Amino acid sequence: FRYGGEAQLCLTHPDLPALVAERMARQIDGARRSAEERGASVPTLFSFSQNDWGRPCACERCRALVEREGSESGPVIAFVNELARLLSREELESWIDTLAYHYTLDPPSGLRAVPRVVVRVTGLHQRDFTLPAKHPSNGAYADAIVGWGERTDHLWVWDYAVPFGDFLVSPLMDYTAD
Repeated sequence: FRYGGEAQLCLTHPDLPALVAERMARQIDGARRSAEERGASVPTLFSFSQNDWGRPCACERCRALVEREGSESGPVIAFVNELARLLSREELESWIDTLAYHYTLDPPSGLRAVPRVVVRVTGLHQRDFTLPAKHPSNGAYADAIVGWGERTDHLWVWDYAVPFGDFLVSPLMDYTAD
């Protein structure tokens, strides 16, 4: 079952890793050439993450992987692992960054990110940023960080400090300024 419009890619489709790897290899080459032309540092970190909305693929392959791994992050990690392997065959010195975010916050139960994959955990929708990460109300978020720490060698945390919504009533606004 596939959605239209704002849906996620089918990360278990057998042709997708090669297609994305080919396009990312071109992007990596272009970024390197551009950096060298400008005398800038050559980039080595490139991102492949879910789109910034829900609706993960619900095909039989994706659902089976989600069931086996106990998390929607299963297809993502399996995909970026394969992507990292394909790009390493191209002898491109690169790292792949992916988000553990929103519906993929929980780590898979068995899959581990391969050495060239960086997992970036963000609890935008699962964390109360007014309280410490270890506060009981943030337990699911803290558990996710610990769990991801067991599933990857390269864990980053991306915290938000953004007051979404009506900025005119934000506690971060200085109402005394002229």
